[in-house]
Amino acid sequence: MKNNYDNARIISTHRDDQGPRLMEVSIDCVVFGYSPSSLDVMLIEIGADDLKGAWALPGDRVYLDEDIDTAAERVLSDLTGLDNISLHQAHAFGDANRVPEKRVVTIGYYSVVNKLDVKPHPSSWANKASWVSLDEIPQLTFDHNEIIEYALQKLRHRIRNSNRRAPLWQNVLPQHFTLTELQRFYEVVLNQKFDKGNFRKKLNDMPYLVETELYQEDVSHRPARLFTYDKKIHEELFV
Repeated sequence: MKNNYDNARIISTHRDDQGPRLMEVSIDCVVFGYSPSSLDVMLIEIGADDLKGAWALPGDRVYLDEDIDTAAERVLSDLTGLDNISLHQAHAFGDANRVPEKRVVTIGYYSVVNKLDVKPHPSSWANKASWVSLDEIPQLTFDHNEIIEYALQKLRHRIRNSNRRAPLWQNVLPQHFTLTELQRFYEVVLNQKFDKGNFRKKLNDMPYLVETELYQEDVSHRPARLFTYDKKIHEELFV
């Protein structure tokens, strides 16, 4: 991919007599798209000369004068048009041969969003930006398949084991939702079925999950009570 990001290169120590080797730092974003029926990932089709037509994660090099969190937001926005997406660092991928003929370390980020709420608009050197089912991901450039798999495990681990941190479902579900909708989120993301009673017992560890006085409307069955995420309670208890 040919971009004018030479200022993102740094000199790394080289062990032979060939002189210093340029090392680049990049960002790759794994954006998972949730719907009640599937979990997808956003991929781009590359339009730049070297890899034109190949599919990849939204990613690019870090500018020398920006921090990596800012770079992740910029890269995702530049290539897909997505802004205000909550991104979380997953891992640094630094295999010496991950990019042919170059030394590139990439920082992987992940996020999960409601697929219906975001409409990608490819730009910069991305020809297309599309949602692809996790079961239908093609062979991607470099080690991007590995990055997706790592990010998926990171996402699932956080959902299973971290009730003290801000829940990832708060940005995916509507402001008011049923416990059935919450359970469905867990089942789709974790690819696991839950017994209704056992699942609801686990919710006792989430004091920020608050019952409201509202009920479903315009449903053919008995309306279910609606719940919401209370950020204030969460911050008072855990932040």
